Amino acid sequence: IRYRIGYIQYQKKDYEGALNSLLLVHGQKQKDKNLLYSLGNTLYKRGSYDVAQGYYERLMEMLEAERIRKDILFPHAREDHKAFIEEYMHSSNNLAVILNKLAMQSGNSEKNGRALFLFGESSRAWDALTRNQETLIPSKAVSLAYLNTRNIINPRAEFEAEIYSDIPKTLEGERVLQKEVDR
Repeated sequence: IRYRIGYIQYQKKDYEGALNSLLLVHGQKQKDKNLLYSLGNTLYKRGSYDVAQGYYERLMEMLEAERIRKDILFPHAREDHKAFIEEYMHSSNNLAVILNKLAMQSGNSEKNGRALFLFGESSRAWDALTRNQETLIPSKAVSLAYLNTRNIINPRAEFEAEIYSDIPKTLEGERVLQKEVDR
């Protein structure tokens, strides 16, 4: 219930309240990937980039370990693989945005280099999800990571790197409550 309260607070842009609710859950569910992602996003929205980086780093460690265990992924044949690739795509993009912001603040080129690498990982995940499996022709749409990378390489004043800002409605393994529709 505490996580769902945090979710509602996040949706209402009450990031301080959301953070407090999510941290209460974190004391009990430190390895929940949905929670780590939500904490990273909430902290990003508050401007706490260093702390957000920590949650995203932990999440990416878990996702990398899972990617190695899964070996070859088939997103068009297996729904669980598709969900994993989407999670990986969002997480790597969001961590890259945070690293880029920290690099801009500190001048740390290593963080910026890692951000570009993670944007590349996110773009590859996008390609795996959107490429036509019969013709192998890539989608004409572009990923958020591609747009973020393009802005880092050719900065424009009106563009700021973006995260995937939606957070999961539930913790891992919980079912989403559905409204019953009157028939």
